[in-house]
Amino acid sequence: AYGRNNSTLYGHIADKVAPSDHCRANAIVRHACRRARPSIYPWSGKQDGCDDCDANAGENELIAARVRLTWDRAKLRLPLVGNVIESRFYVQFLETLANLVENGLPLLRSLELSRDAAQNLHIRGHLDRVIDMVGDGRTFSRALLNTGIFPPLLIDMVSVGEKTGKLDNSLRRAAERYDSELNKNLSRVMELIMPIVLVVMAVLIGTMAYLMITAILQTINNLGGK
Repeated sequence: AYGRNNSTLYGHIADKVAPSDHCRANAIVRHACRRARPSIYPWSGKQDGCDDCDANAGENELIAARVRLTWDRAKLRLPLVGNVIESRFYVQFLETLANLVENGLPLLRSLELSRDAAQNLHIRGHLDRVIDMVGDGRTFSRALLNTGIFPPLLIDMVSVGEKTGKLDNSLRRAAERYDSELNKNLSRVMELIMPIVLVVMAVLIGTMAYLMITAILQTINNLGGK
């Protein structure tokens, strides 16, 4: 029972802590475990090496977060695939944000909920910066601009929505625009998949044919030698 509770504790803390804040994450994990984990030797008054276990578990969580963050960043730079991942994020993010704002939810809370729906840790880190800047009183468009990763077209559309007081409509139009771009990117990927599959199949068939012919010739030579 203790093992399951401890794993749940670490998982809960890892989900709540930003992966870039390594020192604070380690401190939170160690402090939480010391409070939640009782000594297995209550009669002796000794601890069971909890500090070492906490440090190792915290380091493992941070290493996993760093690896995932690096991989999420690298995926966005992949040819063709990176554009698909990026366009898909914009569609999901903008549609979610537009629905929340349209239903009367404050922008800051809407951004927090939309960020939680994002799967890419690299993008979530930038959304954290956007939320912090909006919370400090900056406009949404200015916060997007300061991050340096959001496209100028999206920033301009958000700025227009802020000035006209129809942010939800601007977000929805931006989502439609990136949905169209996502379909184009998927079409490009599919056009490349078929030639690649044909080349791979040709190589495999050629290799099998070569091995079979080589085996037959070797058998004929062995029979002729006898």
